[in-house]
Amino acid sequence: MLRKVDAGWWLAIGFILACCAYEYGRVFGSRPFSHHLWRQTSCLSMTYNLYMGEGGLLEPWFHNFFGDHGTSGRSAGEFTGLYWFVAWIWKLTGPREDVYRAVMLLLHFAGTWSLFQALRKLLSHGGWAALSALFFFGTPVMAYYSVGFLTEVPAFDLVLVGVWAMVRHYPLVRASDVLVACLFFALAGLLKITALMAPLTLFIWLLIEWLCDSSRVGRAVLFPNKPVSLMAFLAAFGIVLAWTLHARNYNNTHGVFFSNQSILPIWTLPADRIVYYWECGRDLLVYQLFDTPGWYVLLGMLVYVVLSWKAAPRMLGVPLLFLVIGVLLYSILWWEALDGHDYYYIIPMIVPVVLLATFLDTLRRRHPKVFASPWTVAAFASLVVYGVVYTANNHEMRTRGNGPLITERLLPLYSAKEFAFWDGLRYGSMADMLDLEPYNRSIGIRSDDLVINFDDPSVCAALYLMRQRGWVQFGSSFGTEEDVQRLIDLGASYLFVVNERWLAEPYLQRFYRYPLGQHRSVRVFDLRPFQGPDHRVPHAWGHAPPTM
Repeated sequence: MLRKVDAGWWLAIGFILACCAYEYGRVFGSRPFSHHLWRQTSCLSMTYNLYMGEGGLLEPWFHNFFGDHGTSGRSAGEFTGLYWFVAWIWKLTGPREDVYRAVMLLLHFAGTWSLFQALRKLLSHGGWAALSALFFFGTPVMAYYSVGFLTEVPAFDLVLVGVWAMVRHYPLVRASDVLVACLFFALAGLLKITALMAPLTLFIWLLIEWLCDSSRVGRAVLFPNKPVSLMAFLAAFGIVLAWTLHARNYNNTHGVFFSNQSILPIWTLPADRIVYYWECGRDLLVYQLFDTPGWYVLLGMLVYVVLSWKAAPRMLGVPLLFLVIGVLLYSILWWEALDGHDYYYIIPMIVPVVLLATFLDTLRRRHPKVFASPWTVAAFASLVVYGVVYTANNHEMRTRGNGPLITERLLPLYSAKEFAFWDGLRYGSMADMLDLEPYNRSIGIRSDDLVINFDDPSVCAALYLMRQRGWVQFGSSFGTEEDVQRLIDLGASYLFVVNERWLAEPYLQRFYRYPLGQHRSVRVFDLRPFQGPDHRVPHAWGHAPPTM
């Protein structure tokens, strides 16, 4: 009876069960969790501004007026296509973060389904394809960010969709398949330029096929129409390059960069910092990709592929080699990301994907009985189940906090160091801003009023959380009385203070003359009495967003 059920149904059921294990129902109703709050709220800020009718696909806006000498929120990083799409849906649902999370999960299921279909086509075995796809959904980094707000997982998913589009008629690959695939590769690269890692390896394989006789690279030829394929890849790379140049020009024009847009190479660091980042990666980051059994299994697969190199399919093995080299170079160039920026390694997860595919195809060719054995499939299925359980525990640690129940459940698996680092409820000075928006409205602060927040060092975390635009530490100076008065002259009407040290500064005392209210640790002061008759308001949105 079980054999009659299509493997696609088993994949869907497994995906749903994993979502239940990760408690996505609870997570969907939560505000952005504190770890990497900076990055999360930057994405949400651009989305919300698009929803409010500010900016567009080519002109992103933030809540923080850090551009144009403090008069606008203009700045660009990755392409805003995902934010625009979510903002369009928000026109129907309202600006709901759970809707954003739902869009992310649907995109991830599309990527997981595409991986399943590509592997089923390659291996001619639905069971292995379904389990392999679920294996990668059973990793903490994928589970956490697949319902988050960052662009790394959607970019990864679009790469997988592109791969499936290319191989769906394999071994007959049509020119139209390559064109569709490159469209998805371009979209992936626009969301995250490092997503071009996989398409670039396919491009290298195209060149190898073009320059070498097919018998030397394997009997199967992936690109029969090489001129069309070449133009498709160059067009995809060109589209990403065009956006990159536009974003750089846009930022230069408005005088601000909201994120690091350069490399963080190992050779610029002193020896003690190199060791520090290595230890962070070893103790924290690697366990967000796979748990120890997962790493051992992948290592075993790698050893098997190396020892069976002559039997390994060249169409997979050679790109795998280039991908491994690419990830090593990537790690060296962004060494500082090892301090806990686990989402930097979502895109490089393509390496274990290709490694698993190469291993299974090699096993199918060399040891078909072992490959088809239900015992082998069952052993891998047990690893998948273990991974889901491990990830469920990790996800709870990240999203619920270090309470008594979770401590009892997870201490055998995690150290106190990990709890302290990944605690999802560690908001610091912004903890009381999660529900500040209703309080602001209750005391007469409108959504289009501009504000100052002394405590936020990020791009716009505090401003987004309370749905106000204005100025924070990032991009602004509060070092003198004149600095604050300048922002008031630009339209700042209210001041938000959490840290007591700001209240003790003598040069700021006059701005505290008109207290308006207090929401737990957040003190609110009225700045309107300090506005002159000719104060300038650069821009402020209305209460109702225009239609898109």
